[in-house]
Amino acid sequence: MGLLIHLDIIERLGLTAGNSPDLAIASCGNAALAAAVLARASGRRLNVFVPTDADAVVVQRLKSLGCHLLECPASRERQAGDGAALWGCQNSAFP
Repeated sequence: MGLLIHLDIIERLGLTAGNSPDLAIASCGNAALAAAVLARASGRRLNVFVPTDADAVVVQRLKSLGCHLLECPASRERQAGDGAALWGCQNSAFP
């Protein structure tokens, strides 16, 4: 919520260049759902990075809230740009 207030203020002051930026989160649960509700209420697009085995109910709810979902396969090796390295939420592959 604080980020949205900040973005709103700097946009009203004319301190941004162009359109409102997209929001993004890497989550497959409550954090993503909360961000989706706030993004929808503020009229912003939310990109949600989820693991390939994310809960189908959560994925469907995120889609119904208008999120753009990007599936990321989990990886045991950390690689530059690998947003799904060592997923910790709702992923049984990495206890």
